[in-house]
Amino acid sequence: MNAAPIDREALKAAAHRHYKPGISGRQAILLAFTELRGTPLDPDIFDDAAILARAERLLLEDLSLSEALGTARRELVTWSVPSSGSDAAREGS
Repeated sequence: MNAAPIDREALKAAAHRHYKPGISGRQAILLAFTELRGTPLDPDIFDDAAILARAERLLLEDLSLSEALGTARRELVTWSVPSSGSDAAREGS
């Protein structure tokens, strides 16, 4: 399902609000994009910061904003779920 396009001026204004020390220009755009989509990220929350960092890297690989964020979110879920037996294998060693 494709969401309605985001107004370029609204994105620029929101990105300007997020741009501050410690937040790169790309990260500010990603934060603004998620805010305008209704799924805001908080860079002070570890998982959100991980999504933000990975999405920024994916932007450098020429993915769109929505593709980069979607991929980063899916990857975080994959990283967060331990494989069954991995803990048991460590305990048995």
